[in-house]
Amino acid sequence: GAEAIEGISRIHADVCVLGLNGIHPEIGLGVLDYETVALKTAMLNHARQVIAVAASEKLGTVASFIFGQITSLTHLVTDSGAAEETLKPYRDAGIIALTAEGKP
Repeated sequence: GAEAIEGISRIHADVCVLGLNGIHPEIGLGVLDYETVALKTAMLNHARQVIAVAASEKLGTVASFIFGQITSLTHLVTDSGAAEETLKPYRDAGIIALTAEGKP
């Protein structure tokens, strides 16, 4: 809540790793609950690098509440199911988009 947001406002992190429920090149970064919006926004604003981690099926989707634009990201990590044409708009926006195999 408010205490967490106040605490984050005092941090200047090198890296922030964010989970999200939807990421759309034009609409932005989204979550499903409103309470998370302020916390994720504060995290975005207090990190030098921001890495979003999202399953390939979340790419191009819109979640209920938007907390930022893709231009806030430095990196996007997704699974190997993401097609190159799906990753293109993120890369065109200057984001380093990486895929992971998910194998141990």
